[in-house]
Amino acid sequence: MKGREMILAARLGIGPQAIADKLNTRNASGDDRRVCLECASLDIVLGSSAVMCDPVKAKLVMTGKAVQVGKEWVTLLQRCPGFRPASQ
Repeated sequence: MKGREMILAARLGIGPQAIADKLNTRNASGDDRRVCLECASLDIVLGSSAVMCDPVKAKLVMTGKAVQVGKEWVTLLQRCPGFRPASQ
């Protein structure tokens, strides 16, 4: 895991080793899915554990408003059409 992903995981109380193991297994198997923690559209509201995905930044056709997602969702391997790699 990269620095930003580790910081976000820590702020959510998610064990970084479990995520690192999941990503290592994914990479070794050639799986092309991603977790939200790797996406530039993910943000965690300061002072809370609210996880927001901004569909405008993600270029998703929705309401144009940020959407709150569950903590479990951010570690789920998936193919999101709005995925944008987070810059370090």
